[in-house]
Amino acid sequence: MRRQSQAIAMDLRFSLYASEEGAVYRIYPGGAGTRPELVEYTAEERKTHRATRDALLDEWKKVDPEGYELWSVATASMEAGDDTELLAGWSAKLLTDDGVAVVDPCRYCRECRVRR
Repeated sequence: MRRQSQAIAMDLRFSLYASEEGAVYRIYPGGAGTRPELVEYTAEERKTHRATRDALLDEWKKVDPEGYELWSVATASMEAGDDTELLAGWSAKLLTDDGVAVVDPCRYCRECRVRR
């Protein structure tokens, strides 16, 4: 059974981010409820996330080629410094606080496009 475009895009969000140089995650060295510390993903972790990202992108391209294309255009534009291709509304661009900018694939999935 094929997964929906939205399910793929939601899984893809994390892998897109975690595969980028400078991406971080939180650890809690003092235990739950203590102040977190940010730790950068290692090169090996990013390599694993890139493989997952690439597999998800291939799956998404087959299930929802239009969404994949819209997202690809928005990503290329953002990387060139032009945000005009980003769709207006929630979650068009995410995870920019730590210097890593990722265009949210969920915003471009078939299910979200149909709802707007």
